[in-house]
Amino acid sequence: MTKKLFVFLVSLIFILTTGLSAFAVDIKGIVIDSRTDEQLSGVNIYIEETMKGDMADSSGYFEIDNIDAGNYNLIVRLIGYKEKAVNIDNVIAKKQ
Repeated sequence: MTKKLFVFLVSLIFILTTGLSAFAVDIKGIVIDSRTDEQLSGVNIYIEETMKGDMADSSGYFEIDNIDAGNYNLIVRLIGYKEKAVNIDNVIAKKQ
């Protein structure tokens, strides 16, 4: 039986980085099982529109670098869990 993926992203932080001619955003977070509060490792997280992504480390931490401003869907996948999509609207890079 496949477990339901009730994963939510904690500490979803947008950190600004400067590029040569534009600003970009980094998306960082921790993946946690909402039923057990356990940090999940090995989770694949990617941005559907760009296919950029990362795999959560042993603490559930992930980071996706250099994302342009826009609206995105984060796709969260882990074997044995149901896939989860997290909508992120209005990603905007601002000058620091």
